Amino acid sequence: MSELTVKVSVPTDKKLEYKVTEEVASGGKAYKLINSEPYQIAIFPTSGKADPNKGSNLYANARVTLKAQSITFQMVVKKLKNGELIAGQPGRLNGHRAVVTEWDGEKSFERMSIPNGTHKEIMSLISAACV
Repeated sequence: MSELTVKVSVPTDKKLEYKVTEEVASGGKAYKLINSEPYQIAIFPTSGKADPNKGSNLYANARVTLKAQSITFQMVVKKLKNGELIAGQPGRLNGHRAVVTEWDGEKSFERMSIPNGTHKEIMSLISAACV
C-alpha cells in the first residue's frame, strides 16, 4: 500500500493510504483502480491523440465512488500542456468544484459539486496513480 500526503488546508496535512492495481474490463480494455479508505477511483484512459495546439486534452474518464456517502459519479480528466491533470470547474457554491455538468449548446448547467478539499484529494490520488 502506498501513502500520499495531501495538503487540504493550511496547516493541516491529510495522509491518504492508497493501492493502485491494473484491472481489465469485460471488453478487454485495461484500466487503473485506486483504492483508499474514502474513495475508489477507476481510471479509463482515452484513445484519442493529443492536439499540441490545444491548452488541454482529454486524458481519461474517471469513475469516482465516495465510499462514506455511497455516491458514484463519472468525471472527465484533462491533461494540460505542462502535464498537470485537471477535472471539473469552479462551482456555484463557494468552496466547491463542479464535477458533473451538462452543456445544452449555449449554457453549462451544474449537476453535482463537491467540496474543494475532496476534489483536491481525488485529483492528488489520480495524479499519483498516473505518473
